[in-house]
Amino acid sequence: MPNEQISEYIQQAYNAWLVLLQDNDERAFSSDAQLANVFEVSRFSVQRAKALLVERGLLTTAGHKKISGRKVLKKDFFAEPESAEKKSTLLVKSFLLDLGRGVYRADQPINESELAKKYDCNVALIREVMLNVQGYSLVEKKGRSQWRVLPIDTESAREVTEFREAVELFTLKQMLERSQDDPVRVKFESLLVTHEIMYAKQEKFSIDDFMELDKEFHHSLIDACDNRFFDRYKMLISFFIYNTLRVREIEGNTFSGLLHHIEVLRFVRENKASQAIKSMRKHILFSGMVLTELSDLVNHRNL
Repeated sequence: MPNEQISEYIQQAYNAWLVLLQDNDERAFSSDAQLANVFEVSRFSVQRAKALLVERGLLTTAGHKKISGRKVLKKDFFAEPESAEKKSTLLVKSFLLDLGRGVYRADQPINESELAKKYDCNVALIREVMLNVQGYSLVEKKGRSQWRVLPIDTESAREVTEFREAVELFTLKQMLERSQDDPVRVKFESLLVTHEIMYAKQEKFSIDDFMELDKEFHHSLIDACDNRFFDRYKMLISFFIYNTLRVREIEGNTFSGLLHHIEVLRFVRENKASQAIKSMRKHILFSGMVLTELSDLVNHRNL
């Protein structure tokens, strides 16, 4: 069954509904609101799943009444959806990217029900996502089911810069302590070739291309620690990388930090620890300066 442009939550509701129909379970004919609770998705997802079932002859409706249609076949099912943990991670990423794009303004109140509708999931999952994002000090809870977007100001840019220095300079030192034939270090150093190609032919690459490479650079660096608590940092750094690149894109589609990465990678390959750390610190401070530019742009826009 093709599943292009059909969200995983609609597919989840659709598949779960098929199972109920297969089992002649009376819950298959419950109200949309009741089914939303059973399937743990939004009512919108239930309504879209219902439309697909009706379209494919698996269900018929008469007003609010639901009636079983043709026999359910194996080919009627969508491929299994992502795990709940994966959904949560993807939603955190989506929210952080929207935050970076300026979809949510500083001090803007946001409602869990509205977010659930926007991201096509249930409120419980949205609450889990927002609690996760709150851990990054980007939102705060304001009463029942309400959240507030915290501003990215000069002070928060300074805090992020200091935090990045603490984490990424430490991870770089861990990388340099690994032997040069260590798989983690080999993978990190191998990024030098891709960076050099992109630098030589920048006009052939988009900001999205560099975003992906930038993410790979920082995530590969963090892998040197072999510490599960550092995995949380990967999502946060991706958010601030996006913001940094957005400012540089406004200024002329330049790939900020590309040369800094190349310097770090060359010094790591040559096993020149002090030079590599110096270049990494320069990169972090530069990114902090750009993040401050972003906060000024956002604050000016919101005046």
